[in-house]
Amino acid sequence: MRKSRTTNRRVVLAAIFLLAMASTAMSYTFEAGGIYYFTSGNMAVVTSGDDDHRYSGHVSIPASVTHDGTTYQVMAIGSHAFEYCDALTGVDIPATVTTIGRDAFSRCTSLTAVTIPNSVTAIDSYAFSFCTALTSVSLGTCLASIGENAFASCESLTGIVIPRSVQALAGNPFYRCISLTRLEVESGNATYDSRNHCNALIETATGTLLAGCRTTTVPDGVTIIGDQAFSSQTGLTDVNFPGSVRRIGNYAFYDCSGLKSATFGSGLESIDYYAFRGCTSLKQLELPNSLKTLGDYSFESCSSLTRVDTGDGLTSIGYAAFNNCTSLDSVAFGQSVQTIHSSAFNGCTSLRSAILPDGVKSVGQFAFAYSGISRLWLGKNLTGGIGAYAFLWCGNLTDVIIPEGVVKLNSETFHYCHRLAHVSLPTTLREIGPRAFALCELLTAITIPAGVTAIGNRAFFRCTSLASIVIPDAVTSLGDEAFTDCTGLTQATMGRSLGLLGSGTFSGCQTLSTVYCKATAPPLILDANTFANYSDAVLYVPTPSVNSYQNAMHWARFGLILGMDFTDPGDVNGDAEVNLADINAVINLVLSGSSDPNGDVNGDGEVNIADINAIISLVLEVGK
Repeated sequence: MRKSRTTNRRVVLAAIFLLAMASTAMSYTFEAGGIYYFTSGNMAVVTSGDDDHRYSGHVSIPASVTHDGTTYQVMAIGSHAFEYCDALTGVDIPATVTTIGRDAFSRCTSLTAVTIPNSVTAIDSYAFSFCTALTSVSLGTCLASIGENAFASCESLTGIVIPRSVQALAGNPFYRCISLTRLEVESGNATYDSRNHCNALIETATGTLLAGCRTTTVPDGVTIIGDQAFSSQTGLTDVNFPGSVRRIGNYAFYDCSGLKSATFGSGLESIDYYAFRGCTSLKQLELPNSLKTLGDYSFESCSSLTRVDTGDGLTSIGYAAFNNCTSLDSVAFGQSVQTIHSSAFNGCTSLRSAILPDGVKSVGQFAFAYSGISRLWLGKNLTGGIGAYAFLWCGNLTDVIIPEGVVKLNSETFHYCHRLAHVSLPTTLREIGPRAFALCELLTAITIPAGVTAIGNRAFFRCTSLASIVIPDAVTSLGDEAFTDCTGLTQATMGRSLGLLGSGTFSGCQTLSTVYCKATAPPLILDANTFANYSDAVLYVPTPSVNSYQNAMHWARFGLILGMDFTDPGDVNGDAEVNLADINAVINLVLSGSSDPNGDVNGDGEVNIADINAIISLVLEVGK
């Protein structure tokens, strides 16, 4: 009974002093023997003293200290008491101390060994963090709690034994202790264990491995690899996960630069963010079919990684999951993948192909930007779209087929894909965003679908091999500099609904000699530089509108304006041709129940199956 009361008293006192030390830096009551103290009642706490004071050499803290006739028992070492005391080489802690405060010895870079007496029940967060010369720590038998990162970055520490008395640990207290080879929990601990001599710290009830080291073997029964459990363990070369492991936590193997091999068990469901980020020696990944989620930055900057197999269970590849994996040349996507988040493969300069399964619904911003892909298959179900910059600066890409269902190409989707020569756009497309194909210098031709209504600023800027362009009838405006510096462009056709040409739309197109504009009312031209070659170009407009164009601002500058009959019942999509694309256009109009007059091929005032038959006949006639 007496022992129980003594233990309870220690716990109460420890709680009192933790509250007293909660401030970032404690004031002091007096100094004695070169040590500063803060007092409350007849209890004293060691503090840092004046702002410019630094303890040095070997400091022996007394069990009690007398000042002005009052004797105080030294009960705690306060927050920040010895922090930054880089000349401190040793410390004797008396058996009266119950608590060591936050950052108490942080960055004491000359401290080599410390013995925690049996009286201490709590070591607070960061208490001995960055004690880079610390090689030996002996923990007392009454220690109950160790705070977050209490021994973080103690880079010379080689071994630690957790007493059976410890009941509470905040995460991994030994984060970045890169020299650890022995990590052991004393037998009889009711909360934690190191089963099978695994050299790891495991929370028994949950099966969570909280801390590991270079010699750890992950034992069967572990269900979670905790956050930062192996972070920066540069000496770790391989890890095998048993089938019991379901989740690998945040930063679990962050910057394990020596890790060459990771073998995943059949029960793994989630790899969390930054889990293997910076594992620069890791070469191949074969993810299990059980894996559902790959977290953000999970394998970012794994610069030696050459091959990834995502397995058949993964549905989501996280933000920047493989960002800057510069050696990655092969990715086998499982059929279950639905989402590739932003920057997932950004900067994968060795990646040569991206064959996405048909289940992929969305590709995020920068998903494959700055990668080396030359072959691209986007599947058939991209209903969630393609994000801005998704394929920015993919300099090896030559051919692209955008699947049906995509309604918008966002900003700079294929910007500076300077070898891109062939693009197929879907009939569902409605908008081409700013700089979507800017600087695609080898693009010789592109068919813009009939449903497109807007073409953004610089959408085809400096596509120098583009010889002709047809703007469909649904387009109402052309963005600023939409075709600027397309120096190979000789012919441009603009549709019936065009109302606005942005600033410099065709500026720098010196070879543009033939312009067709089907709009009956002259579209507004914002500035004189919209066309580069007015005097030498021929402008064709609807015959009844010739006079209007001759008197319209900027249009009147064309050297020759001629009338033309643009009526063509077979040219449903407005691309100046009658072909298979028009059959598809009529079918889409009929299926959608549209009353668009362009679909009334037979002229009966209705858009129905009879028009499908009529357009098929026209196409067959043209093909003869």
